Amino acid sequence: MWSPLGDFLAVAGSPRGLDISGLIMFVYQDLNLVPDSETVDPTTIKGNVLAFFWSPNGSKLAYVTLSRVRGVLTWNVLDLNSQG
Repeated sequence: MWSPLGDFLAVAGSPRGLDISGLIMFVYQDLNLVPDSETVDPTTIKGNVLAFFWSPNGSKLAYVTLSRVRGVLTWNVLDLNSQG
């Protein structure tokens, strides 16, 4: 999914199914943020990523991961302006 300004592309890895209390949930093992410029390094988020969302101005990426605590989800925010 392209960021709203088109300067980053978020690419999720292949999904895998996890059995969580009898419910199969598909998660991505990583999420890669690829810039449109070679002056910025790509960023990889490792973990069981369930979903991700760009902020309206494209400066932040919110993503949801599974917590180490069973049945708990964790919201994370990556500020792309603080990267690098």
